[in-house]
Amino acid sequence: MQKLIIFLLFVFSAPSIFGQNLFKEAYFVNKKQDTIHGLIKDYDWNFNPNYFIFKKDENSVEQKIFPESVLLFEIFNASKYKSSLVQIDVSEHRIEKLSKEKPANFESKHLFLKTLVEGEANLYKFSSDKLIRYFIETSESGIEQLVYKKYVNNNSEILENNRFRQQLLLKLDCENLKKYSLKNIKYRQKTLVKLVSNYNSCFEVSNKNYVAKKAKKAFFVSINPGVQMASLSTESGRNVKSKTEFDAEYTFRLGLEVEYILPFNNKKWSLIFEPAYQYYSSRVSVEPDFLDSYREVDYQSIELNFGVRYYMFLNKSQPIFINLGLSQDIDFNSEITGNIEAILDIKSALNPLVGAGFKFNETMSLELRYQINRDLLTKYVSRNSDYRSLALIFSYRFM
Repeated sequence: MQKLIIFLLFVFSAPSIFGQNLFKEAYFVNKKQDTIHGLIKDYDWNFNPNYFIFKKDENSVEQKIFPESVLLFEIFNASKYKSSLVQIDVSEHRIEKLSKEKPANFESKHLFLKTLVEGEANLYKFSSDKLIRYFIETSESGIEQLVYKKYVNNNSEILENNRFRQQLLLKLDCENLKKYSLKNIKYRQKTLVKLVSNYNSCFEVSNKNYVAKKAKKAFFVSINPGVQMASLSTESGRNVKSKTEFDAEYTFRLGLEVEYILPFNNKKWSLIFEPAYQYYSSRVSVEPDFLDSYREVDYQSIELNFGVRYYMFLNKSQPIFINLGLSQDIDFNSEITGNIEAILDIKSALNPLVGAGFKFNETMSLELRYQINRDLLTKYVSRNSDYRSLALIFSYRFM
């Protein structure tokens, strides 16, 4: 039975995670300034990509294309990146690694810069796990990084190099922009996008904003009733082992799930947290039978399930999903008793969970969830147990 369950979960998980990012209509411009139309795999990058994957049509061979080979690429209705050899400040912003020098520490790098705004002035962004940098380009000058840097002086005080304000003052000369508005401007995407867009409105050219509008809602709440089949085995004794196998029992469970959709990778990832009530009760006879010896367990608890969810879209409203996480259990005076051996208090530890399911629509889904290796006897040195459950969970999203 266990092998069958693991196999079914494997089947659900088999599609490659990366294969679920769809190829979308797109184009790139090569060094000869030829525009090549085709399909580009859309990862909805959280950080700027080092390359993109292109194919001419659905049946063509995939190609990895690096920034040195092209001028730009665009995925229609999604994002646009410009390839450029730039001077970028690589100074650390972590407090423990701040430089004692005020000037930027520039290095030459060939990068894909994400287009935020296009017009008389263009605004670009580069982000990685360590850096966030913004770049400005006007009709009169090439691409230049807007400089903002934190540094430490000789008195260990944290100071800021806000040279970007002076750069903007010199480059964005327009009567509609008040000089004082740049004095306290922050080095933030929202602020810089608004400023450059306002500057572009001074001219009779179109202003195009590539900043994707965030989803109106990222948090969702669902009620999760379900039926679970659970089993328990216990083992005691250091020298002479004694093992009890309790029967598999069907019980009801009820959870309340909160899900947060992460704003990248086409919203395929989310964080989940679910408090859920569950119970398990079983009684078994143990040798010697003529004494009517038995052991029984009465176990009820609140599970605190938390983890990550990955969606694989069959279409816009009916994705398959996979859950991976951990479960922390809070029991209600649960114990293992009987007319032989000791009464044992149940105290459990963290255990892993894995699940796979299918969303019927925006509000309803069905999940098969498997939890393993929950030890209910953690307070005893010479005893251990293995509690496992397989649950079929129906979920209804109401918020």
